[in-house]
Amino acid sequence: MDEQQELPARFWIRDVPATIVFSPAGRSIGARSGRMNPQQFQEFLRDSLAEPNSPLAAIGDQLCRLEIAAPEEVELTVEDIIEIFGQPDRFGREPIPATLKTTGDAVVPALLPSMVDSRLAFRAAPGHALQHVTGSALPFQPFDPIAERNQQIEAWHKKVDIE
Repeated sequence: MDEQQELPARFWIRDVPATIVFSPAGRSIGARSGRMNPQQFQEFLRDSLAEPNSPLAAIGDQLCRLEIAAPEEVELTVEDIIEIFGQPDRFGREPIPATLKTTGDAVVPALLPSMVDSRLAFRAAPGHALQHVTGSALPFQPFDPIAERNQQIEAWHKKVDIE
């Protein structure tokens, strides 16, 4: 990890050892941290190949659903998208912010609640999406202490309420 610092960040590796299974196209289809005995490794490999865990598998449907969602369905659809956007495999996530932007202001209030999620990736994703959708440079640092994050979230709420 010290020599290839981009790899742990790209695949959100937090523990060593980490095992990642890639498809022939280079997408991560399974990941697991920690040691595995041979039987556990075989099960992990079999499961990864049988049911690939890739955001691309679900994101297309969710983005299409968002484009036709009734106003009352937007928040739940955005929550589903954030669950995918926050997954460790970053491959294929590029269309998410762009598609959210095309849906207009309807998604902005739906992104705000996820910024308080206890899971780092799931509070970082809506912050990134908000910056992309609104074009705003308002900060949101998901690593900051909770008091500072709450101030940043309050600033986002004020911006959204004004617009």
